[in-house]
Amino acid sequence: SSFDFGLPGRLPARVGAMGAGPSVEGCWAFGCRSATAQCVVQCNNELGESCIWCPATKRLFWLDLLKCELWTMDHAAQQKVTTRRVHMGWSGGCLALRRDRGLVICSSLGIGLVEAGFLVGDITRAELVPRIVAHPVREAGLDPKKVRLNDGRVDPQGRLVVGCYHIGHETLTDETELGGVFRLDPAGMRVEDLKPIGRVKVANGIAFKKDTMFFVDSPTRTVRRFHYSENGVPISEDSKMTDPSVHRANPDGACVDARGGYWCTEFGSGRVCRFEGGKVTFTVRVPSARVTCCCFGGEDLDTLYITTATRKDDSPPSEVKGGLFAVKIPGIRGVAESVFAG
Repeated sequence: SSFDFGLPGRLPARVGAMGAGPSVEGCWAFGCRSATAQCVVQCNNELGESCIWCPATKRLFWLDLLKCELWTMDHAAQQKVTTRRVHMGWSGGCLALRRDRGLVICSSLGIGLVEAGFLVGDITRAELVPRIVAHPVREAGLDPKKVRLNDGRVDPQGRLVVGCYHIGHETLTDETELGGVFRLDPAGMRVEDLKPIGRVKVANGIAFKKDTMFFVDSPTRTVRRFHYSENGVPISEDSKMTDPSVHRANPDGACVDARGGYWCTEFGSGRVCRFEGGKVTFTVRVPSARVTCCCFGGEDLDTLYITTATRKDDSPPSEVKGGLFAVKIPGIRGVAESVFAG
């Protein structure tokens, strides 16, 4: 089923409008180092994930992995927004932009491509079936009942990088069952195993900054940094950007800003942290503890959007848990997402 509704009010115009500090354009320069995000869509996602902003359509896309839903939020005049959702009929993993305004959807089906014609109009289909171009889990000889595609992002060269999630990772004893991180080249749709990263339990936090790739295997609570060559040479020079002591919960989805900062959600802490030089330089508080992913969006890429998750036994109950949140931080903008060239 599908629906759309107008949100009460408008997107926040500045940090001060959310009760998170002085409403001055120089907030960053004047030392304001925290803010509170506001719920802009009460979507009640069981596991909201993989938010991504499409500048061509002025839409934000995200998934609810457990409800098998694709959500969109449309920006209209005067910052008023409407949202829509479609039940996909299968479990997603992550989203990426592709050429000609289409989408890449990584899921239990594999890596699939969605054409722009579906996305530019109203989302009303009961089922969504992407064109599958690769299945890294099966190609690696892994059990798709135990391993699925999880976090991913398009690299600066237009190739898709996506990592795996092991469903039983908490009690796993045989690490040969673990998946890794794969790269899909649009030229021939060839899949490459990025072996320098190694086997992973819960791939997350994939983001790119010039010649650097960020990555975290969530249970380790350690964000790793890799040299990422422009000419396609395999990544190398692994180093740690954070260690477990700086995280209050497992790191989850992430993105980078135009200043080079790395914004990382923490599943269970109710916060998003900006890291630079291995240190926390800014914190966004989220009134929903299970924070899952973040991205910059809006016409000026100056709004940080945040997805969250909720459970039926959450205490105390709240209408905003599992919602989509947003915050504007004066002086901070994101960078445009790279587009898959296939």
